[in-house]
Amino acid sequence: MPRSPKCPQIKTAVRNEPEAVTAEQEMTPHDRKELARFVRRYGRHIVLEAARMIPEPRRRGRPSRGDEPYEEAINIAECLFVWAEEHREEGSTKPIEDALRDLYDVLVCDKKQRQPGHFEKWCRTIKRKRSRVRQEAEAGLARAKAIAEFVAKLKQDAN
Repeated sequence: MPRSPKCPQIKTAVRNEPEAVTAEQEMTPHDRKELARFVRRYGRHIVLEAARMIPEPRRRGRPSRGDEPYEEAINIAECLFVWAEEHREEGSTKPIEDALRDLYDVLVCDKKQRQPGHFEKWCRTIKRKRSRVRQEAEAGLARAKAIAEFVAKLKQDAN
């Protein structure tokens, strides 16, 4: 199906694969002269290897953090889950709120940040982070607990 002129063709090429552009289309006469000098001086194979070692230019904008935000959210959810369980065992009437307060004390230790209303704003941000991964964090903790029980049972059977 042909695309309209307003809708550009989406590039589907992999980043590391060279596109079908010849060197003559991209290089200026000065670039060709310099490349020829490198090939004469070092040889074709060394120049090819050196060209492969040069990284691609970085994309504009802030660099990606990869999986770090996801892992951070999982750690926050696990901490809140564990601390809320501890507060429940102590008989707290608001265990999640107490766990949030503990996490706030750990993460936000700068007195300058602790202004009126900051805790409530921080709670909303943390709620968004932990709600995305809460089920996965709880499942991970349940698996860890099951493994610990299994290992304890194996040790008990061995004795």
